[in-house]
Amino acid sequence: MDDIGLYNDLIIRDYLEEDYDEIVKFWYLTDIGNPERGDSKETIKRTLELGGKLLVMESKSSKQICGTSWMTFDGAQVKLEVHSTNLKAINLYKKLGFKHLGEYNVYIIRDISNFLS
Repeated sequence: MDDIGLYNDLIIRDYLEEDYDEIVKFWYLTDIGNPERGDSKETIKRTLELGGKLLVMESKSSKQICGTSWMTFDGAQVKLEVHSTNLKAINLYKKLGFKHLGEYNVYIIRDISNFLS
């Protein structure tokens, strides 16, 4: 398949709950996900309920998921995480007006129940 045919075969759509298992496999294969991140079905659902968005790129012909973009929203800002080697995504986000947050590393605690007791 030539490059033009490849792009014509891809669609970007909203996340569906039944996508979860395939997305986890994709994240594992691309070294994005790991258990410490805590990206469970419940975390995704909660993020979406708060106004976030999880987009899925999939092949129309094979129905295989080949990309994701997860945007979170906390009411004040929109934050994206992107791997430093994903230059296509970085350039797209810059084109859309996103700014790099300096030299900050991201640290996160998903389960805050220990801090609430």
